[in-house]
Amino acid sequence: MTSTCHLLPSEINRKRQSTESFMASYLNNFLSALLVVPDNPDHEVLYLIRGLLNGIQDYPWSSNNEYRMRVYMNAVTLLAAACQDRYLYGITKVDSNDSLYAGDRKLVAEVAKLVHTILQQVLEHMRSLTTSDELRKRQSMLALGLFARLVAHADISEDTNLSSLLVNLWNLTQKHGMVERRLLVSFHGSVVCRSEPHYKALAEKLPRPG
Repeated sequence: MTSTCHLLPSEINRKRQSTESFMASYLNNFLSALLVVPDNPDHEVLYLIRGLLNGIQDYPWSSNNEYRMRVYMNAVTLLAAACQDRYLYGITKVDSNDSLYAGDRKLVAEVAKLVHTILQQVLEHMRSLTTSDELRKRQSMLALGLFARLVAHADISEDTNLSSLLVNLWNLTQKHGMVERRLLVSFHGSVVCRSEPHYKALAEKLPRPG
């Protein structure tokens, strides 16, 4: 992963261009593949995923877009999937981490630590996007993207801090009035339609889109 970051060309067709779009696409595909690649038993839990996150951190991302943050948010989705007892896909004759760990508490604890670190970086970045309308729109869209991923993949049944974070993210999506109402209505409806008690409690705390 680290080698790939350094080998990516900075020139395409003899014109200097950013490789960030390509890198983000590559990383998102790599995340999907990495889910079913088993850990090396000679290294710590989630060794490969940690290596990927280090590579993301070391790559010279521009501050003028959200590619890095979106890759981080997709990594949260990967980590949520890594905790499942059985993965949705696999490689024939390869024992993935679902076979190796099967919901092991150590794995879940490590996932929680990594997700916490990623969320802190994303939230810190979001707090910096306040000095212009363009940045505030980027902030709102990031908040909506993170809200959607956490609602879909996080366990909010016993985590009051996570529920509070979801409410804050939802309020942030509407704070500047820069997200299309149809998107807000759609995401709000995705929470309201859930039948689980903790989702019903969350829905009551989310203001309806204006």
